[in-house]
Amino acid sequence: MSGFLLATPRTLIRSVEAADLAPLYDIATDAQVAPMLLLFHAGMDRQDFARIFPLGAARPPFRAVVEAGGRTIGSIGVSAGARPSIVYFLAPACAGQGLASEIVPPFVATLGRDFGLHALRAEVFDDNPASLRVLEKAGFIRTGRTMLRSAGRAQSAPGWVLERDAG
Repeated sequence: MSGFLLATPRTLIRSVEAADLAPLYDIATDAQVAPMLLLFHAGMDRQDFARIFPLGAARPPFRAVVEAGGRTIGSIGVSAGARPSIVYFLAPACAGQGLASEIVPPFVATLGRDFGLHALRAEVFDDNPASLRVLEKAGFIRTGRTMLRSAGRAQSAPGWVLERDAG
């Protein structure tokens, strides 16, 4: 496999290319998006950002680009670890269109089928109920409460830990 590629009815999920870094940066560091994520914040150094998105990565751990209509609209990926976490974000303009619900289940299924990642987790802030619904519809279940730290927030905030068997 030369790169990661997964098509859904309205999106293409693929390995990150150099041209994707600028739009991904703009989305992840947006004032509405960054506080819902763990690693990103407004004004983040672009080189630090690029290190999180290795070009052409196709095997876990990795992050992929989500494309719709020929433009970069977000990212989905999986972290390292014994029980890796699924991570994703979409541009605010894509909110409420069901795109997250469209990309998460097939991505999770691919992680299980192609990479043997059958035990996954996710973390979501309490003030991100849309993402919580996406994860629960994708088969994740709430397994605990935690305080989450986001580089896009001044202080930790409460959230949920969710887990799923991707098999």
